[in-house]
Amino acid sequence: MKNKEIPKGLRDFLPEEVKARRKMEKKALNLFRSYGYQEVTTPTFEYLEVIEAGTGRNSWEELYLFIDREGRILSLRPEVTAAIARMAATHLREAVFPQRLCYIANLFRHVQPQKAQYREFWQMGIELLGAAGARADAEVINIAVETLQTMGLDNFKISLNQIEIFNSLLDDSGMREEEKKLLRQLVENKDLVELARVLNNTKIDEDLKEIIAKLPVLHGGIEVLNQLGKIEKNRRAAQAVAEL
Repeated sequence: MKNKEIPKGLRDFLPEEVKARRKMEKKALNLFRSYGYQEVTTPTFEYLEVIEAGTGRNSWEELYLFIDREGRILSLRPEVTAAIARMAATHLREAVFPQRLCYIANLFRHVQPQKAQYREFWQMGIELLGAAGARADAEVINIAVETLQTMGLDNFKISLNQIEIFNSLLDDSGMREEEKKLLRQLVENKDLVELARVLNNTKIDEDLKEIIAKLPVLHGGIEVLNQLGKIEKNRRAAQAVAEL
């Protein structure tokens, strides 16, 4: 073997590392099952349209894309939620909801490798389908906390958001869909310079511009909800803030 390197952003796992990971996975699955979650697996790659429909966060530059022999574009999975949504739509149409599903999967994103960030990585998680409201949210948040504690962590933070705040503001702006899509991407990427430039060239209410510009850097305790300015003008957004 002449080439002993592996592709950039990947890594080998030695026996002790695999043993530690399997132990963590077993702890997580036992916890998920104790709450009634059942394990599922999805394909390692999906049609690109499934990935695009399920998440607006992953740009093509982050996806590992290839073409099958029928000419369809496929993508290695960058996350699992979209695949489980596709699974539910095709296999669980007659099921009784809510459905509690969990998974452990390897994922792929073409990112710039750095410390603790690889192009192939593992993720474990849960999906609570067909349940709404604060009680369902509290269940998922509680399981996230218990999972971290089960892994031996005691110094961590859980970040919460309510996407309806942002979506309601965009819907109220009167912008075209292309403009909304661009703003979503800039906010998600925390590209503050480009976000400010785009907002300055957008013909929307100045108060709304100010609120959108704040969103990428607005974090902290519950007091940050008071820093959203005149958000009460938008009934849906104000309701989403109250729910959060």
